[in-house]
Amino acid sequence: MAQYRLRDKLKTTGETVPTQLDKEVRNPTLRWIFQIMEGLGIARFEGSSGTDGTGSVRELVTNMTPLRKKIIRLFGPTACRMHGLNPETAF
Repeated sequence: MAQYRLRDKLKTTGETVPTQLDKEVRNPTLRWIFQIMEGLGIARFEGSSGTDGTGSVRELVTNMTPLRKKIIRLFGPTACRMHGLNPETAF
């Protein structure tokens, strides 16, 4: 379903993603997309404040590239929010 949804979005927007051979396509396999996204991580920072021990938690997405941002954006606003991208400005 995810592969179909991504391919449909690429088709309707006219955008492309590169293959392993740097050929721009509108029909990538989901396996290839997973390989592109491999290495994306989350760094979590916890800080304590106050006497009750509660603190703030900050999470940062690491190893983000323009191509990875593009793929996340193509999956929609929920995917953007999950990866720390503003869905309002990601499009």
